[in-house]
Amino acid sequence: MGERMWENSIKLVVVDLDGTLLSRDGILEPQVVGEFRKLRELGIRSIVATGRLTMAAREFAKSIGSDLPIIACNGALIESIDGRILYTTPLKKEVLVDVLNVLKLVPGFHPHFFTPYKMLALRMSEVLRFYMNYVKEEVMVARSLEEIFKERLILKVLLLAETSRLVDRFLPFIKNFLKGKAHVARSFPTYVEIVDPKANKGNALERLLTMLGYDLKSVLAFGDSENDIEIFKKVGFSVAVSNADPSLKKHATYVSRASFGDGVIEGLKLFLGQCS
Repeated sequence: MGERMWENSIKLVVVDLDGTLLSRDGILEPQVVGEFRKLRELGIRSIVATGRLTMAAREFAKSIGSDLPIIACNGALIESIDGRILYTTPLKKEVLVDVLNVLKLVPGFHPHFFTPYKMLALRMSEVLRFYMNYVKEEVMVARSLEEIFKERLILKVLLLAETSRLVDRFLPFIKNFLKGKAHVARSFPTYVEIVDPKANKGNALERLLTMLGYDLKSVLAFGDSENDIEIFKKVGFSVAVSNADPSLKKHATYVSRASFGDGVIEGLKLFLGQCS
């Protein structure tokens, strides 16, 4: 693995944030920033592809030197680094009704709804407070369900589970209930993300690279969750960090020994030919 096996192939790095680029506590470590600085010196650019809204991802993208659009909301939104919306794939309103109906059948899940510029919830909860503290963004509590449904674009519903065991138990049921109507993926042990069936990180990346003039096979991608699978299937090279979901590791070119940002560093050093 010490040889410069990808040196002449990789032109672009695509990286997930939570569970991948960021530490367990949601921090971008200086040593990770340093590795991306080396990429810039080599003329290799980077794209952030995340489940977050762009407003919660933009500073991280800028910190690693990215000036390219951000893939947000698991591919339901592509937005320029300066805040211009380039593409959206919103959920249909009837699917939102189906989401609320399935939540009547499974206990312990707390939904909140992503528009391009804000997040809305039906009520405040401890799991929602924990999420807000982690992403350092506010979630607004809507006065009613009607207020949420008046939003023109709802890009994603994030279900926050009270325990990971609830996701283990009910995720297959939720996927089956929404089959053909929505794309459902686990992103954290207690997070379930719901977007339009056509919205995923892989499709969004393909669309964005067509705009930018890059070949998918010249991309090195990093991820940790089920919602990164579609990107891994499309790109030339992929690294699953050690803490990644087993379902993603099956699709990876390489699985790092280290986790979170250290796993990204390991993958980048492998690409740069510096990993013994």
